[in-house]
Amino acid sequence: MKKITLFSAALLSFSCTADFLDVKPKGQVIASTISDYNNLLEYSRLTQIASNSILLNTWNILGDDVAALEPHYATPARFGAPDSRNHRLFEWADDVYRPDEDTEEVNAFYHRIYTANKIIHEVLDAEGGSEQQKLQYRAEALAHRAFAYFNLVNFFGKPYDPATAATDLGVPLVLKSDFTQQEFKRATVQEVYDRIVADLHEAIPFLPLQQNTSNRYSRAAAALLLGKVYLFAGNADEASRWLNQSHADLPTQFTVSGKVGLIDYNTATVSPAPIGYVFLTPDVGSTASQGHGYPETLKGELAAGITWLGYGAPLIISPETHALFTADDRRLLLYSNAYSPVAPGPGPLLPTGLYRSRAGFIGGSVGAQLPDLYLLLAEARARTNDLSGAREALITLRSKRMPAATAADVPETREALIRFIIDERRREFATLGFRWFDMRRLSVDPLFAGASYTHTLYDATGEVKATFHLKPERFVLRFSEKLLTQSPQLVNNP
Repeated sequence: MKKITLFSAALLSFSCTADFLDVKPKGQVIASTISDYNNLLEYSRLTQIASNSILLNTWNILGDDVAALEPHYATPARFGAPDSRNHRLFEWADDVYRPDEDTEEVNAFYHRIYTANKIIHEVLDAEGGSEQQKLQYRAEALAHRAFAYFNLVNFFGKPYDPATAATDLGVPLVLKSDFTQQEFKRATVQEVYDRIVADLHEAIPFLPLQQNTSNRYSRAAAALLLGKVYLFAGNADEASRWLNQSHADLPTQFTVSGKVGLIDYNTATVSPAPIGYVFLTPDVGSTASQGHGYPETLKGELAAGITWLGYGAPLIISPETHALFTADDRRLLLYSNAYSPVAPGPGPLLPTGLYRSRAGFIGGSVGAQLPDLYLLLAEARARTNDLSGAREALITLRSKRMPAATAADVPETREALIRFIIDERRREFATLGFRWFDMRRLSVDPLFAGASYTHTLYDATGEVKATFHLKPERFVLRFSEKLLTQSPQLVNNP
């Protein structure tokens, strides 16, 4: 209860009613002791990616690994009213937000940044605690700030291109918890990436190898994020270095929430439940709530995937993505051609060839995930011509998803291997929210030049009702008119 009193009720309330970062204290209790700052790090906004009104689902909707299906797509209780935010995201509309709406991604991540900044600038002067404890808490806050900016720049900045990153507009860098700040000029993409890298380099040496739960940053989770940032910036050498470090620093378990490791889909129990976990092992217990404490989660970041991943069918796996799986891939069990009894359809089965996700809580976290580590590591090694190392990392994951003979059937040449790894990312993370950021970075990768992206809306009989094509301009979101009016210093994306 103390963390709620200290932060939620007493420290601040976040909204964009006056300016870009309108964060105002509502009470008189201010964090001062080391326990207070620990409670801030346990605050739900550092484990849930939420704005004032919603848990974000932006990642899951924008990727081309999903399609849409009527009647759920047009049913407000399933996917929102027609022409609402979810629909405009799926249709890659120029303006996701109406003129009077908040920009939800801004609300969610700058709230986190405010909290992180408070800890970064204050915790070293906290009452009580050891110097090591204070440095650890500051490091955790730095990692949180880096994660927030990594997401913000991948929503509102152009994909990182070394030739243009120094001039492409990113997002404002807010580095102090000052709710009186009035000017919010957009930093460049390069400046934002430099800040992310600097924060993580400063944080990692002071992070613990083991945490109580995946709600908190461990050294391996932060190193994974740093490696991912480098790979997104086209620096495969540094990416490989830090992803290898993350792998070397993996904890075997979290003190409270249990074992850390890949689940072997070949031997795990398959749950018949329409929502929740699909692959169950003794390590998936009551502490594994909505992706936090799940054995494959290094740092849980709860997004809103479970709203329709676990039981609904407004968004389904795209047939093109479903076709990438081999028949003996156990990940196919994450998808069903039957409507869920929780969200019935017009008949017992979806139209022929269409499948809904039943991934449930597995789809709730867009944080640091073990499968992401192995696939990023495989890609970084392949891009640096360590082809045997790339195949080793790739097969390590695949061997937990399918029979050994199929798992080992991967290309040996560099370009074919990189393309295969990208397809493996599509298979591993289908409908789970990781594809959107991959689409962005591949759009400036010469190996994938000329790729096009579409979203398909199917009617209740499985006929194509509409097709939406992603324009290059829509690799970035636009700020809402409400936000621009509140903060006239901001420049909107085209």
